[in-house]
Amino acid sequence: MAFFLLSFRVFTVTLRRSFNFEKWVDSLTNNRVIILREIHNNSKITKKQLEKAVNLSASAIDNNIEKLKDIGLLIREGSDKGGYWKINYILP
Repeated sequence: MAFFLLSFRVFTVTLRRSFNFEKWVDSLTNNRVIILREIHNNSKITKKQLEKAVNLSASAIDNNIEKLKDIGLLIREGSDKGGYWKINYILP
């Protein structure tokens, strides 16, 4: 009796279409665009850091983040302290 051991390697290829960022954010306010850019540069940015980068109050940051979540552009992954922001790159 013979036994055969087969091994398969599995890999994933991700292809992204390029898109025009300015057209993508055309319908957003300037503050929301700045928030998305800061999150794009650092997905683990805190709300305190966003306050300084955008020069808005804590409640204004919260309101803008909630609006970005409502329209489906921003998602919070993980816990409040150990998580990160994820931008949902949907087409306009």
